[in-house]
Amino acid sequence: MRIHPLAKTSAVALAILGASSSANAGGYEFPGDGARAIGRGGAFAARADDPMAVVVNPAGLAAMPGTQIWASAHLSSAKDCFTRDHPGVAADGTTETAPRWPAGWGQDASGSRIAYTQVCNDESRRFTPIPSLGITWRVSRRVGMGFALIPPNSQLGQRWGSNAYTVTTTNGSERGYQGYVDAPAGSAAAGSNPLVPLDNGQSLLPASTRFQLVERTVLVAYPTLAVGAKPFRWMQIGAALGWGVADVRFVTNIRNLVPGEEPNVLEGQAVAKGRDWFAPRLIVSVHFIPHDNLDIVGVFRWDDAIRASGDLEVALPAIDNGVDAGLNTLRGSSTLVAPRPWWLTFGIRYADRVRPRPDDPDAPGRQSGRVEDPMTSERWDIEANLVYERSRQVESLDLEIRGLEAEQGSALLPPGGVNGTVGLRHNWQDQLSLRLGGDWNAIPGKLAARAGFSYETSGFTGIGSKASKGGTIDFMPLQRFGLHLGLTGRIKRAELTGAFTYFWHTTHHNRNGGTEQLVVDPFTGVQLPGDTVNNGAFSSRIVVGSIAFRYFFKGWGGRVSAFR
Repeated sequence: MRIHPLAKTSAVALAILGASSSANAGGYEFPGDGARAIGRGGAFAARADDPMAVVVNPAGLAAMPGTQIWASAHLSSAKDCFTRDHPGVAADGTTETAPRWPAGWGQDASGSRIAYTQVCNDESRRFTPIPSLGITWRVSRRVGMGFALIPPNSQLGQRWGSNAYTVTTTNGSERGYQGYVDAPAGSAAAGSNPLVPLDNGQSLLPASTRFQLVERTVLVAYPTLAVGAKPFRWMQIGAALGWGVADVRFVTNIRNLVPGEEPNVLEGQAVAKGRDWFAPRLIVSVHFIPHDNLDIVGVFRWDDAIRASGDLEVALPAIDNGVDAGLNTLRGSSTLVAPRPWWLTFGIRYADRVRPRPDDPDAPGRQSGRVEDPMTSERWDIEANLVYERSRQVESLDLEIRGLEAEQGSALLPPGGVNGTVGLRHNWQDQLSLRLGGDWNAIPGKLAARAGFSYETSGFTGIGSKASKGGTIDFMPLQRFGLHLGLTGRIKRAELTGAFTYFWHTTHHNRNGGTEQLVVDPFTGVQLPGDTVNNGAFSSRIVVGSIAFRYFFKGWGGRVSAFR
């Protein structure tokens, strides 16, 4: 089929691979809100005895003593890698016989085509702080409230490819493109193509991940207000409302309708930036106490999609070359729509108690003159949480494009610029997460040790399935195992907590496609398929160090008591 050149070039600007919002549970977040929770494997829903109860189990606020402030931070470092094993597609539409670059990108030391190499997020592996703040207070003997500022538990940024390459346009201008990797030793030039680094004295190749993602930066926080009440001695209820604020930036490569991956002036790079000032979150929980030593909890969390609106820029050599001087950047506006899973958590906890639970959470402290909570009233506890994540909500991440036009004009673009919606298929599947952990109060009221284990099924395959449904590198919902350790020390009313966690993910081999280069004909609004870009091996490792400080104030409900 012969495509009109105008339709071809217009479609280039729409071939933008969007990515997601914040987040790694269900691909977005790892388990454990706060240093105490992550130290016990994220098994914290039924205990929930620090200000992170605001998001973990707001019903727990009903039993939390006094007024408390909390500051915590995870320091997270992730090594994510992708090895593409899908053969490259040549310009004439034929497929290579091996996962290697088509002709035009150069040759290896033996004179053969260059094989794809593993690409990792090496430039973004530094430890990233994930801070959280919280405060809780008592309203009455049976009601407690809390407020917290909480980001998702995930890496804030990723960069795939460790180098950049500068392309010189026909009018002498220069433009830098991110997402390049070192070429194998001995690689040689293919000819004299200005788009090929090897032809210009640089040992670089574009990363094989560039059509999935080049770079992302995601800053998201959820200011959250919660209340917990105890209508009966054996039951607590709670609810929380959060309003997410997001600032996102995504960089990815684009491709026109011409098949293949050979060097082409119609391959470019897109940068989407945007903010969402209100992404609501709702959490409700019910906490049963059938026995003084036993807690049973159910928690439901719903997150609305992130809808980040802002600027869109697209750089293509073809558009730059079409003017007499300078760069001819395409500029417009866009909205990135990223769905988020909802969660359903079931938790059960057994505690070896030293004394019965008080009906008034502040009464024991008023009598003893010290902080009284599970760290003083229990010898040890053990907890199990089962979390169901509706990850199939993340079927596609869409980029809505409005008025994308060339700064210096271009006869290759339709009047009014490019408008439309493109979607990057993710096809995540539902997941189950098991979290086991507990505390041992080595010195009651002064020193507590904890440990835990966590497991999560793969969102690439789904519960009970071995067949890949797709996925991309922006957020990888791999099958995950976690080992967790933590320690808390308390002096009078001040408390310091530390934790260490190692997450190991099984390598996932995707051979069923599911995600393609995205191309849209702007004149018909039809999104056409491109080449498969996500066949290959996905792997990830995450190391998390956590620290938290908590302080207990005297009195309750703002009233100073005999608390000494």
